[in-house]
Amino acid sequence: MQDALEWSSRVQVIPPSVDDGVFRPGPANRSLTPPWIVMAGGIRPVKQNAWAIDLVDQARHITGYDLQLAVLGPVRDAQEWHEVLRRAQNRAWVHILGEVPKQAMAGWYQRATIVLNSSQIEGVSNALMEAMACGALIMATNIHGNRYLIDPHKTGILFENVRDFVAELEWVLANPEAANGLRHQARRRIAAQHLLQQEAESYMALYQANSRNEPRQLSL
Repeated sequence: MQDALEWSSRVQVIPPSVDDGVFRPGPANRSLTPPWIVMAGGIRPVKQNAWAIDLVDQARHITGYDLQLAVLGPVRDAQEWHEVLRRAQNRAWVHILGEVPKQAMAGWYQRATIVLNSSQIEGVSNALMEAMACGALIMATNIHGNRYLIDPHKTGILFENVRDFVAELEWVLANPEAANGLRHQARRRIAAQHLLQQEAESYMALYQANSRNEPRQLSL
């Protein structure tokens, strides 16, 4: 809006929403053993899926934890897909599951130790909102779209590089009670602004306001 200030009074921002009938904390929202890192979204260069494998590989070597990585989502780019397969070769801890039904995704989010977003560029990620609605702990690259959802060490964790990622992951694994606090705050963040009913009500209010302001047509 800074580029078109004259439109500021005519624009209403309606946040995107999550279906909390599907994406909500599970009855026993506890992490899997060994720790599982879940990465959701289409496989394409901007998501840096192959780099995510390197991140977890470094974390495994440095922390000593038997970290497992689940890569969930459809193939959107052949070159990135081949690179993911190449880096996953001989790494039994990488689990490439392809596209997963929405209802099953909720279960992954509920039980994951962390949900990883390694994107180079991101809008407001539907996958992250769904994960947060399930009470998941997010670790995401420090980019504009992710900063909209993640308040560092309040509603999730942001990282800049491999060293940051490993250090933050070590903190999560060493401080389960504090990590659970972040999961709780992530859920509250979504419940405050991003539920399906809230989006529907915002559109209805906008429609009703515009209907009242429509000029009446004169009959001749």
